[in-house]
Amino acid sequence: MAWAVPAGAAPPPCMITVTNPSANLRWVRAMKAFPPFNLDLSKIVKREPKPVQTITGIASYYGGRWIGRKTANGEIYRKADLTAAHKTLPFNTMVRVTNQRNKKSVVLRINNRGPYIKGRILDVSVAAARELQMETSGLAKVTIEVLDKSPTQKKRPSSKLVASTQNRDKAATN
Repeated sequence: MAWAVPAGAAPPPCMITVTNPSANLRWVRAMKAFPPFNLDLSKIVKREPKPVQTITGIASYYGGRWIGRKTANGEIYRKADLTAAHKTLPFNTMVRVTNQRNKKSVVLRINNRGPYIKGRILDVSVAAARELQMETSGLAKVTIEVLDKSPTQKKRPSSKLVASTQNRDKAATN
């Protein structure tokens, strides 16, 4: 059954289409009084990812000549992005970095390799350094919490495993 709205009349509240994502919450609040939109918005809680590993050490930040160059995973380094470089963590791993001096923290995505200076465990972008308030000193003692992987970050099979499976299948058919 199609709904017909008379010309010049406003559509009923249930037919309003909202294309602006920031307006969606305002729209839901406005529709709260209309069934079936009787929602208790106070019970909506942002779920914090669970840390699976904690690392403590010295972090630095990098910018300058690296701005606009490719990172180790092929992206272009932008100083305004909340990203970091780590020697061993997989690319796209999310980490919460906390400056131990002032307790400021920020969630970053690993997209590069480094640091290559002995004694440092993480290089953060300029924007992350600003958030952590370590821009003037350049270095900070930090705690890194490796956050639980989301369902979209599931581990892919390695290329060796895929190749060995393909070879096994070819041998079975011959």
